Amino acid sequence: MRIVLFKVLAVAVASVWLSGCAPLQTRYTSAPGATGRVVDADTHAPIRGALVTVTRPEDSPAQTKTARDGKFRVSSQHRWFFRDALRPCKHIYISAPAILTVEHEGYRVDVTQIQTGEDVLDVGEISLRALPQ
Repeated sequence: MRIVLFKVLAVAVASVWLSGCAPLQTRYTSAPGATGRVVDADTHAPIRGALVTVTRPEDSPAQTKTARDGKFRVSSQHRWFFRDALRPCKHIYISAPAILTVEHEGYRVDVTQIQTGEDVLDVGEISLRALPQ
């Protein structure tokens, strides 16, 4: 009788574990990521070396510089939390506003509010206007 009870319990535990409904740690996005391309507003030429910053109020900013082709990728930052033992399958989707700032010497600073979630956001093409001379 004990062996049968042990087997049933083992199958139940394995089923819960494999379904993802076990009270384990879960990773969530604590700071958003973004990708895009920075170009000159007049010539549409890529701007190399522009500083791109993604800032969310609760977190430290994430920064990168644009590549030769003007493209950038700010990686997401992640944290861990323990799932609720009473509701282990509860999904937590975190979406929050963030500020995307792009700056380069000789150009006006571009500041845009973006809505971020669990994935890296593609912001498309960002055009910087040259400062008057």
